[in-house]
Amino acid sequence: MQRVASDRLSDRIDWLSPLNVLWGVVGIYIVGRLIIEHVFSIAPIWGGSLESEHKALWLVAIFCAAVSIGVILAPRRPLVRMLFIPRGSLGERLGTLLSVVYIAIGLGAVLMLISRLGGLSRVLENQAAWASQLKEMGLAPLYGLTFLLVIGSTVLAFRALVHGQRLRAALWFLCVLSVALVLGRRVMILFAALPLLSVVHYHLRRLDWRHVLVLGTVGFTLFTGILLLRLETGTGSLAESVGTSLEYAVYDALVITVDDADNLESLGPSYFARHPADFWGSNAGALFLQRLTGFQWTGGATPPTAVGTLWVYYGSVGLVAWGLVIGFCLGRLRLEATGSATGALVYGFVLFFWFDFLRNGDIVLGLKLFIRYGAMLGFLLLCFYRPRLTVVRRLEYLPEGTAA
Repeated sequence: MQRVASDRLSDRIDWLSPLNVLWGVVGIYIVGRLIIEHVFSIAPIWGGSLESEHKALWLVAIFCAAVSIGVILAPRRPLVRMLFIPRGSLGERLGTLLSVVYIAIGLGAVLMLISRLGGLSRVLENQAAWASQLKEMGLAPLYGLTFLLVIGSTVLAFRALVHGQRLRAALWFLCVLSVALVLGRRVMILFAALPLLSVVHYHLRRLDWRHVLVLGTVGFTLFTGILLLRLETGTGSLAESVGTSLEYAVYDALVITVDDADNLESLGPSYFARHPADFWGSNAGALFLQRLTGFQWTGGATPPTAVGTLWVYYGSVGLVAWGLVIGFCLGRLRLEATGSATGALVYGFVLFFWFDFLRNGDIVLGLKLFIRYGAMLGFLLLCFYRPRLTVVRRLEYLPEGTAA
């Protein structure tokens, strides 16, 4: 695999930097929501005061500034870098076999999930409701196992990219896309797309504005289509459907959280020390966030974004501090993406959780899922590669033959 460099300014923009992901989420979920409200005259859902809205916008600006500073302060030259040494033909056979096992288990879980929910037609008709039935019907473990298919397919697609087999990589990604469309799980698409896109961007072809425009258009079409399938009411225009959807209204949830701050003083990190059952529960984070906003819809709850949750937990000072820490860590991790294709895959995996945390803010559930799926991904990658820390004496791209 050869890394393609370019001298054109548009190609030198790092479209997968943590800051671009940050501003993308802000643009879609906050600026986009404000545009829908003012251009299409759709009343806000939150119903709070203008003072609360202005404060919410200031909190978003403060957090974005803190993350930006953290990324800027991150080192530009890595002192230590992670190498991923191929284990050879035996490791490749073992990793491929385990990937197939992952896919087989995940596919079995998908089929059992569809069967338990009443068949394919019923799943397609009730994409907005079936997620809320998982815990009641005892199907949460099955849904969790479906991600084995996503992880296995993603790793096989990555291996195909490493060996220059782009068509095979596209077919493996198509497996993920098919399951995501059937189940109405947009999260699965991003879960697989961001790691693979990171590998392409850092080691195959730098994304320029044309690629971003095409990918953005395709992504918007897919995600909007799935959203409309999930909405309980399909009447009215697209703007009305999105603008009145509780599932999309994370900005409204943030404003109502700020407006109801006086009633949320008891909520914080110590909450789970007093209520350990809420921490260890299968969906503790979402249930906890329902208390923050009251925005509950069939299939889940609308979170107050990372800004709202961090502000409730730690206050304005904590919001700034965590923004700096998160920005610094993400900025440092990006160096691994440029060093090896495997590092780029892991970086894309982290970017997915960064995106999900920004719009979701569910710290507890997010950490659980990161550890769970990170362990599955890490175990599979260990079959193919042997990780090793090395001291970097000068800034250079590591040879792909030793890194991927």
